[in-house]
Parts: sequence; C-alpha cells; structure tokens
Amino acid sequence: MMPNHIHLIVKAQEGSSLSDIDRAFLKHSIKKKQEAVILGIENRQEFLKDKFAFKAR
Repeated sequence: MMPNHIHLIVKAQEGSSLSDIDRAFLKHSIKKKQEAVILGIENRQEFLKDKFAFKAR
C-alpha cells in the first residue's frame, strides 16, 4: 500500500455491485484519514486539511 493510493482485487457478492463496494471503501478510508489528521497522526496534516476543506465546499 502506498500513502496516496491502493490496488485491490475484489469480487462483489450477489446483490452488491462493485460501485457499492468502492463507495463504502472510500467513505470508510476518508473517515479514517480525517481522524488521523485531527489526531495529528498524519504527517501531511496541513495539506490534507486544505484538501478536505476544498472537497467539502
């Protein structure tokens, strides 16, 4: 895993779609990244705060 992207091999179960899986994964990972920024764990803290603020507009 690299700090700015990840490659996954996934298979959707019956009744789910890959777009559902992608959306859920991105939602979860963004929440975790935001928590890391707030707690000061993320070392690119200022850059990410600006990026998240821009995306939220």
